[in-house]
Amino acid sequence: MKKGYILAIVGLIFFSAVPAFSVAQTQTSDVVKIACVSGAVSVRERKLSASFTKYSTAMNTAYTSRATDLANGYLTASSSVAKVNVKNAWNKFKTTSKNASKTWKTERNTAWSEYKNTVKTCKAPSGVNDSGYSGSEPSL
Repeated sequence: MKKGYILAIVGLIFFSAVPAFSVAQTQTSDVVKIACVSGAVSVRERKLSASFTKYSTAMNTAYTSRATDLANGYLTASSSVAKVNVKNAWNKFKTTSKNASKTWKTERNTAWSEYKNTVKTCKAPSGVNDSGYSGSEPSL
């Protein structure tokens, strides 16, 4: 009879510990998965920041060049020459700004795409991924 009680107590202790171990293992696994997402976010944000800095620099240069080109374009006594110079200054600005925007969009989309692919491998719990906010990025 004592053996039966002892086996029952040992069994109770063992089987009550298994779910606790399973929960602890799941929590540890979730911590690792969430850390994986965090790392992917960090990489994505660095890429986005660098890309936007590149865009900003290109646009700043475009505005500075346009100002110089326009100022030089008006240094003429001929209205027809001034008209051509001004048109050229604006066309150069338009091309530069379009290229800067195109580069930003390409690099932005690449950063988000790489992030989404990385996050898939993390297999993190739902709700941890912030891909739903990708539309908040500026579409220049």
